[in-house]
Amino acid sequence: MYKPAFLIFAVLAALSQPSHAHSVRQWTVYFVNNTPILDDDGTAAVAAATEYYNLACPGKPVTLISGTDTVGSHEQNAQRSQAYGEAVMKELIKDGVAASVIRVQANGESHLQVPTDDDVAEILNRRVEIYLGDDPGGINCGDSYGPPISPGVN
Repeated sequence: MYKPAFLIFAVLAALSQPSHAHSVRQWTVYFVNNTPILDDDGTAAVAAATEYYNLACPGKPVTLISGTDTVGSHEQNAQRSQAYGEAVMKELIKDGVAASVIRVQANGESHLQVPTDDDVAEILNRRVEIYLGDDPGGINCGDSYGPPISPGVN
């Protein structure tokens, strides 16, 4: 089981990565206990994505790609994945992103970040990736804004 400090480090490391022109504008929210409840780290990641979105690409599409680990049936994981995506979508909307620009792609357990056998709990697979821009890769979001900024940094 991953410790909360590890999750904080992972999120901060992702947010501190340098941004380059035509780079992916992406944030990841992890779900600790197979429930669609955002913890403080998840809420902070959504807030950082929203901050960047509002500065660099308001009105552009937001794609949420969600996945689960392999614990449970394929049907349960499809539902859980959809619930993860909807939880992040609700937080984005609460933070001011228009619902009309948000799309959820729930992949269930079909796109594992960490390959595992069936019925293996893996927090890195219980996630929602937030992509900003004209395609799921986030290309062009913020490129016309000027020099790319580091997400979440003022």
